[in-house]
Amino acid sequence: MLTYADDLSDKQQLNASDLIRMLLRYRNLKGLHASWEPTEDDNESLHLQYARLQAMSRALEYDCTPLEIWRGEFNVDGALIQRDVFHDLIQSAFTTTEQLAKFCVQPQDPTHRFSMRDVTNAWDKHLELRRTLYSIEIFNDGWFASPHGYVMSCHASLASAEIRERLKVQINALDQALGYLLDPQQRSFSLEQLCSHWGWPQDEPETDVESLWALSDAVVSMASQILDEEQ
Repeated sequence: MLTYADDLSDKQQLNASDLIRMLLRYRNLKGLHASWEPTEDDNESLHLQYARLQAMSRALEYDCTPLEIWRGEFNVDGALIQRDVFHDLIQSAFTTTEQLAKFCVQPQDPTHRFSMRDVTNAWDKHLELRRTLYSIEIFNDGWFASPHGYVMSCHASLASAEIRERLKVQINALDQALGYLLDPQQRSFSLEQLCSHWGWPQDEPETDVESLWALSDAVVSMASQILDEEQ
């Protein structure tokens, strides 16, 4: 079963695609109408996640805030962005984009630069789609937390789990494409490097959010097995 895309607990190397997932997770937990920077009223987990966003941003050589990255207000060298690479990342999961291949041939002029407007437009559109898919990834109606309406509510949880599984290739492709816009050099960093050079916090919150998602997946998996056995 697909685990939630923002679970980075087992990763030893992180890259710009992981930063995309970190941004999505933080924004969801922080709330759409709240300020981006954590306040004294926010829990330890949010402070930790924000510090990790900052560390990952520094590793990618951005001096802007996580909010500015989220809004597409970051500067990247247009000479490094190759349309055919971006296209290939998307087309690997969305075959309907094959017809766009002819527009992704690199210009012959070596001085050509892709404008930041091009990058920003691509960022905005694909991030909007990714945010929609993220709402499906984290969908949970709390059925395992309440004994009332267990059987009927179980259907929604099983359905969401199946949708996540079916969309995992597309979700990964979008993460890779957005990560490429952030870092066309496609670098990766070990946790040791992030801690020693860019201030990645080593502390863990007392309550690990990933463990709650893992519990949800485990319970959904168990319920699915029970239903299969009863059929």
